[in-house]
Formats: sequence, structure tokens, C-alpha cells
Amino acid sequence: MADLNLLIYDLRGNAILNIYLENTISKDNAERQFTWTPDKSISSGIYFVKAIFENNRTISRRIVYLK
Repeated sequence: MADLNLLIYDLRGNAILNIYLENTISKDNAERQFTWTPDKSISSGIYFVKAIFENNRTISRRIVYLK
């Protein structure tokens, strides 16, 4: 199992979410799904998700959140 740091940023670069997940990703598991349920203070808009794995590999994606 591998550790994962999951971050969500707004367009201004402000961190909205920062979660460290221990032993979350199986090393032979090629895909994992997460559901983000923001609180009511989060506006609709474009956000960036960044996943940082324990080997410092990163994956970044743009997402659109609509209320």
C-alpha cells in the first residue's frame, strides 16, 4: 500500500482541501476514485486537483464544481 496527499486549489492558488491518506493506494491498483463534497462556503467554479504519491509522482487535473 502507498500513501497519497490529495490537494484541491482554487484559481487563485488558495488551498481548499489538503488530505494525507496513509496506505490508501495499492501499488498494483491503476485507478482510484474519490468524491469531494465541499461545504456550502465553496463557490461554483474551476478547481485544480493534485495528487502527490509517496514516490513524489504527481497528477494534476482541472475540475468544474457546480452547485
